[in-house]
Amino acid sequence: MRTAQRQLIMSSDMVISSNISNLLLHISHARYCVCIHFNF
Repeated sequence: MRTAQRQLIMSSDMVISSNISNLLLHISHARYCVCIHFNF
């Protein structure tokens, strides 16, 4: 029971970290596009 709960917590942590990395990727990409847009 306890090990299953620990696995669930680990998997949710992995999902959260991947979501955060995706979010950071989108933010950096959006900032890059904005920089290009204002340079021209």
